[in-house]
Amino acid sequence: MPDTTHLIIVEEQIDMRSGLCRFAGKNGRFVCCDTPERGDMIRWVHSRFQKNYGLVISQPVIVSLLDRTGDDMHHIVSEIDKVSAYCLGRSEVTVRDLDAVCTVVLQDRIFELIDAIIGRRGRQAVHLGASGGGIARHHEVLDLEYRD
Repeated sequence: MPDTTHLIIVEEQIDMRSGLCRFAGKNGRFVCCDTPERGDMIRWVHSRFQKNYGLVISQPVIVSLLDRTGDDMHHIVSEIDKVSAYCLGRSEVTVRDLDAVCTVVLQDRIFELIDAIIGRRGRQAVHLGASGGGIARHHEVLDLEYRD
């Protein structure tokens, strides 16, 4: 394989005994991109706020941030950058800061939508249904949630 070729394989599990894995192990490298454990994520967010922005953030506030962002690292970094800009001139991040600037992941809103429908709270359901990309996007996320 030429040096200019990069082979990227995305797998949930990989059999390291396969011929492809043996070849890649001899001629390249493996990079595991698993989602970090929750504790590691909390430490990483704390470190990023402190080192990059000089901000103090408590563990409960970090947990609230991660509950809002899910485990998408790009989304987490984006929200950290937004919150840090919002907190410019202050030393600590609070839940109120998160409430003011963080966006909620659509998957998280789906459960609120389901609760509103089951609880016969029509106005809340319509409001939640109108946010987050329209009805087609909600159907797609609901389908994914209930398929698993």
